[in-house]
Amino acid sequence: MSEVTVSAVQPVLGLDEGSVVTIECTRRVQAAVDAGALVLVDAETTEMQNDRGEVVRVEPAVPVRPVESASKAAWSAYADAIGVDHDGLTKDQIIAAVAADDLLDSDPED
Repeated sequence: MSEVTVSAVQPVLGLDEGSVVTIECTRRVQAAVDAGALVLVDAETTEMQNDRGEVVRVEPAVPVRPVESASKAAWSAYADAIGVDHDGLTKDQIIAAVAADDLLDSDPED
């Protein structure tokens, strides 16, 4: 199995909210990614072992946008996952930076 770098959007699998770690990509880790509790920090395709012991390719999950009431750590992890700079920003400023990035991504002139 391979390793992946993930950020915890909420406490999960013994990780504190906001933790960024490199861990083995197990079925439990993939399930947490699929549920949005973990966000893949690296955007590369990875491999993991399925229930039958076969190695399968896994595409990174699309990061799940936190609800506005989520913690600053959750918003920071989301901003990291989508490539928005948030160094030194408050939670409200991170939310605004993410919203501005969303507007840039949806610009019809691109």
